[in-house]
Amino acid sequence: MSALGLLAVVFGLLILRQNVILTVAMATAFVHVAMAKKSAVEFLIQDMWFAVDREVLLSIPMFLLSGAVMTRGAIAARLIDIMTVLTKPIPGGLGLSCILSCAAFAAISGSSVVTMLAVGTIMYPALLKAGYDKSLALGAIASAGTLGIIIPPSIPLLLYGITTETSVPKLFLAGFPPCVRLVVAHLSRG
Repeated sequence: MSALGLLAVVFGLLILRQNVILTVAMATAFVHVAMAKKSAVEFLIQDMWFAVDREVLLSIPMFLLSGAVMTRGAIAARLIDIMTVLTKPIPGGLGLSCILSCAAFAAISGSSVVTMLAVGTIMYPALLKAGYDKSLALGAIASAGTLGIIIPPSIPLLLYGITTETSVPKLFLAGFPPCVRLVVAHLSRG
């Protein structure tokens, strides 16, 4: 079967609403067994085991769990209250507190989506109530929420380090200068 045929089969299974993970796993197994020379199912299982047998992968569900706990609990609200008190005397302080809250929450949770969800649900109504334009409030939350991609410890940095076998602590250290620049850039716009 050619690559185009395999792509057609995968696309057909996805159109038939099959499980995406199962479909991709089957396509990967097919490529591994059928197209590789001297390949066997044992090698496929061994390769899959080596891919997931890493202690660093345990941190990803823990980041997501901590983000969910912080979203449902009062941690996000307390973090926002602290940042609001710090920036209250500054003109536009609520927008600045939104950006600082997103940066701090991203540093705790490691996820941009969880950050936007936790901070956005509290800050969006507060920004609207304070008289901010709808598009400005959404823009502040969306742009500052994406800081979770680069602020260590972030899930994408972990996955990149695992995939490329790069040192995760070195990636986290390399992420600090850009994240500080991004936070400062957001604050200068906010």
